[in-house]
Amino acid sequence: MSIINTKINLDSDPEFTPLNFRGLKLWLDANDVSTLTIDSSDPPILSLWNDKSGNDNNPGQSTVTFQPQFIESSPLFKGQPVIRFDGLNDFLVATGLVLDPTASNLSIFIVFNPAFVLLDALFGQYNTTVSVRNHYVNFTVTPNVMSFDQQPPSGGDIRTTNNYKSDQGNILSYTLDSPDQTLRLNGIATSDSSAETFTGTTPTIWQLGARDSGGSQTSLMQGDIAEVIIYDRSLDTVEVETVERYLSVKWCLPSLFTPDDLVGLQLWLDADDSSSLIVDMSNLVSQWNDKSGNANNATQMTVGSQPKFISSVTSNRQTVNFDGVDDFLAAAGTVLSKADQSLTMFVVFNSSSDDAESALFGQFENFDSSNHYATVTERRPLSSKIKFSNNPPLLVSGIESSNNATLNNENIFSVIIDTSSRKIRLNGIETADALDDTYTGSDPAVWQIGSRLFFGIQISLFTGDISEIIIYDKTLSSDEIDSVEAYLSDKWGVSI
Repeated sequence: MSIINTKINLDSDPEFTPLNFRGLKLWLDANDVSTLTIDSSDPPILSLWNDKSGNDNNPGQSTVTFQPQFIESSPLFKGQPVIRFDGLNDFLVATGLVLDPTASNLSIFIVFNPAFVLLDALFGQYNTTVSVRNHYVNFTVTPNVMSFDQQPPSGGDIRTTNNYKSDQGNILSYTLDSPDQTLRLNGIATSDSSAETFTGTTPTIWQLGARDSGGSQTSLMQGDIAEVIIYDRSLDTVEVETVERYLSVKWCLPSLFTPDDLVGLQLWLDADDSSSLIVDMSNLVSQWNDKSGNANNATQMTVGSQPKFISSVTSNRQTVNFDGVDDFLAAAGTVLSKADQSLTMFVVFNSSSDDAESALFGQFENFDSSNHYATVTERRPLSSKIKFSNNPPLLVSGIESSNNATLNNENIFSVIIDTSSRKIRLNGIETADALDDTYTGSDPAVWQIGSRLFFGIQISLFTGDISEIIIYDKTLSSDEIDSVEAYLSDKWGVSI
């Protein structure tokens, strides 16, 4: 099984619609009121949702008490309309099939928000006389993930590795090129090659919001469905991302991926989140609070050594500026185990000087031991490289970037360490070698940002901006690294 992570909130092509791609079988769009048959209730209830694909796959509900509501303005979708299912009786159904039950190629996209989850059904094809499920998309609870199955309950289902978000809309997509299948939730995808071929009794109906179990309704959904798009072929990666961008922009779902979507997060400092910084009237920073949930908060109580909270001149976002003279932030203890050889670190920085070695992040004891130490190093003329070292002496250990940091511009520095190798990436360009500097020094007593502790004094003070630091206590996969870097690239305007 592989995990792929891709940002999906890039600007959408204003001319794109799902009709641009061949093979469209179903397109339900709550934002197009002309496709909805609703009554005059407050809020209105929906009896028919018309298909915009041209295939007349129109789900409806003739029983009034089973009809979902049309919500004209949902705050979870920034005032956009949605179809709301009550989790008790509501569902929509249509006779016939959207997809061949034995299809080996297909693509499904659903925009939704769960209000309460207990194995709730989003979409599926069923037989009304026997308990058969086909192309079945549902929520699961504990953990709060999504699942797709060609032929439950015989196995072969695929589940997302990340959780859906209950406080905003979500984008689910599934592609099948049998036996390969990929299930994506908010841009984070899980792939395997274990898709089944359907062999059960042929389905006779398809539904939204509930599962038909031999004529009775179960797994009724409580929550909102905004859009459903289905193709009878496997869209390629570019096409999938195009549809996801279209949905993300249309339904006002920016920044769906965040660093805490991945497990192992130990530190997340984000200067653009002003609520995470404590500043005085002069915008001097006394504390930078950790967003990982681990309370790894960096502080500076000495006013003369406090960095400044400013607006970045390159990214139009907020950042923390260090003067290179005496500014730094510190915290007692460590973020990572001193001997940790499975870690991934990301630092977004803007260096305004290449005069000398300057520290970005490190763990230090009171003398000369430097642990998990990330620096900008001087290599004249005008060529600042990036270096990471796990153990002194610094001059003979560590790994250095093959390319230069861009002075007076944001840069993304990534460190990837496992038990046998280490890699650093500077603005997407990778340098790798074998791990050769296992830490052997004393226990680090403090971790710092913007300077290095050396025999009780501060040296290697950084001149410039540090905008975001993200650290995991595990070795992320290459796809996960690409995802975090894409998030940072999009956010801070760095080309990688």
